[in-house]
Amino acid sequence: MRKLIATIICALIAGVASAQKYVPTIKAGSVLRYAALSRALGQTVPLSLSVVSIDSAITLKWAVEEYGSGTIIIPPPAVKSGDKMILRDPEPDAVKTLKPNQTLAMLSQSSFNSLLTNHSFVLNGQTFNVAPNATPFLINNKEADVLYAVTANGKTSLVILNKPDFPLICKLTGGPQGIDLTLTGVTE
Repeated sequence: MRKLIATIICALIAGVASAQKYVPTIKAGSVLRYAALSRALGQTVPLSLSVVSIDSAITLKWAVEEYGSGTIIIPPPAVKSGDKMILRDPEPDAVKTLKPNQTLAMLSQSSFNSLLTNHSFVLNGQTFNVAPNATPFLINNKEADVLYAVTANGKTSLVILNKPDFPLICKLTGGPQGIDLTLTGVTE
């Protein structure tokens, strides 16, 4: 009887553990791999963002095959309360510090807090509202803990990692700058 009870308890614990969704650790040395689609050109290119440092500012080393690489710095005010996300062809071999209201591939802490508390936030002048989880999003072949948000007109949607200290954009579809992003993997 004790073996049966122990087996049932182990099965319950395993069931609870498997129900938890995956949230990758993002730290200095992590690599975020994306597929970036230019809708105007109909071309998809691999983009990698290597995390150089995460402190009050976030420093990312970007690389696009057959194009180049460079460094992007997201300044502390943008990490805290930026309301714009840039998606432009970066300049190879350059160090680019974004404006105090600009982020790259992530929401600011205030936008993420608004998403959680108000179920909406403003990014690039568009209001996004929480949407029901449609299809599970996989990171490293594991179901990720993500939030879904969409504009009122339904033209732009986001999948956002549920990680308050680094609310990573996992997927952007219909972005007004003509580029869609899909996270394809994370090296922790």
